[in-house]
Amino acid sequence: MNRRIEVGRRSLMTGGLAAAAPTVLAAPAEATQQDGRAAREPTVSGVPDGELLGYSLPLSARGTANIVSAPPWHYAGDVVGVEFWTSPEAAAAALPAGLTIDSATSGHGYALFVDWQFSGSHEEYLDPVRSLYSEFLVLLDARWEETPVVWCPFIYVDNDAALARGWFQGFPKKMGNIRQTRAFAVSGPAVPAVAPGGKFAASMSAAGRRLAEAVVTLEKPSSTIPALSRHG
Repeated sequence: MNRRIEVGRRSLMTGGLAAAAPTVLAAPAEATQQDGRAAREPTVSGVPDGELLGYSLPLSARGTANIVSAPPWHYAGDVVGVEFWTSPEAAAAALPAGLTIDSATSGHGYALFVDWQFSGSHEEYLDPVRSLYSEFLVLLDARWEETPVVWCPFIYVDNDAALARGWFQGFPKKMGNIRQTRAFAVSGPAVPAVAPGGKFAASMSAAGRRLAEAVVTLEKPSSTIPALSRHG
């Protein structure tokens, strides 16, 4: 199953809400000090001319060394997803103040393993060492006042740029080791079919401990990812 997600100012599901607005740099205004030297005036972004630049750390003269470049951010990936149920007490213990469990689906959640490819506005997918990464996350059904939402208490990635982007978005990302069965355009004994009967597996470990694993067998096509489509 392929999933394409566009990220603008806010993420659609977060472990907290955080804006991710692009940084805009304008030409600096010219000013002259009493000694005749040009003074540094702030640009519209608040960065004086000549200072180090970047949407995130590390800053640099050209602003290209930053680990996270400015949005928009684009993602495409393959998902191995597992629906699960836990006790309402366990689900409630994972929610922050302001959220409550959904009484209609108490303890319901999803575990998602995702093989991602990322790009910004400059074909960043042509740098696979930075643009390719894997992710594991848990989503729990919850409510914010009367609105159905999903809450992400745990999420792991294997790429530092993905880790930093997640922190900008409010996700509680940590580093982990995620692997999943892949599908390819060619057929053969090493490729499961993306069709009824196809089998896919995935696992996640962190700090030398295996924390999650799954095996799924495909049954029928789905037009949505249910974990990402909760609404009132």
